[in-house]
Amino acid sequence: MPDRMCAPVTEADLPERVELVWHGVNDRANLRHFLGSQVRWGECDVRRDPQGRLALRHDPFEGSVGRGLDDRAARPLLADELLRIALAGGKGVKLDIKQHDVVDELLGLVGRSGASGDDLWFNGRVDVLGEGAFRRLRRAWPAATVQCPIDALSPVIVAAPDRARAALAELAAWGIDRFSLAWSTQPIAWLLDRLDQWGHDVNVYAVENLDEFLRAVMLLPRSVTADFNFPEWHYFGRGPGRGGRYHRYQLDAAPAATDVA
Repeated sequence: MPDRMCAPVTEADLPERVELVWHGVNDRANLRHFLGSQVRWGECDVRRDPQGRLALRHDPFEGSVGRGLDDRAARPLLADELLRIALAGGKGVKLDIKQHDVVDELLGLVGRSGASGDDLWFNGRVDVLGEGAFRRLRRAWPAATVQCPIDALSPVIVAAPDRARAALAELAAWGIDRFSLAWSTQPIAWLLDRLDQWGHDVNVYAVENLDEFLRAVMLLPRSVTADFNFPEWHYFGRGPGRGGRYHRYQLDAAPAATDVA
């Protein structure tokens, strides 16, 4: 007797406790795709553009403007535009802060946006933001999620758990309430279990495709961040534009209509 075919997994089958994050909402095209999805959170990369504005771009602006090669760099999506449109669409905004010197201006911008703490999520590297910036983010937005990546700490979690636990407790004292690990960080399942035992929420990021995404979600982290490059679900995320590269899609032409009149 042939094996029964398994029904495809859909969004409705995902566990509700896992928050989903659309990665790289750094341009207007990806913003449109994100707004048309059921995904609650959109992550954007915040840095200062050559005109001094808070703009959205994964890579530094230096060397990209003025050569006529990158219209997205010459006319970037600005942070205030993203906040206005995303919040009006009922979305949450995850702000990945790429430069230390934008923190205070960003806090002022967010404060004027009308956002609530439940709409906001801040992310940044410890070596970029430092203790002071993380504490300012937490004081300004007590109800927001504040996150940092800890991939470099993963070998210490395995080899010296007491030392790692103390380091994570110090970061938590700064106001950080979620830690982030790349999907490729090993042993990812064991690390998630250990961090859960220690009482820490974890975000899994850098998930490349739908198969990896489903496997990551089934490990039940607090959240999963992906490009949503999932044509199988009719999601056509473009990605953050790292190195000027974006996901591209090819649509088959519709068959010619038959005249039956």
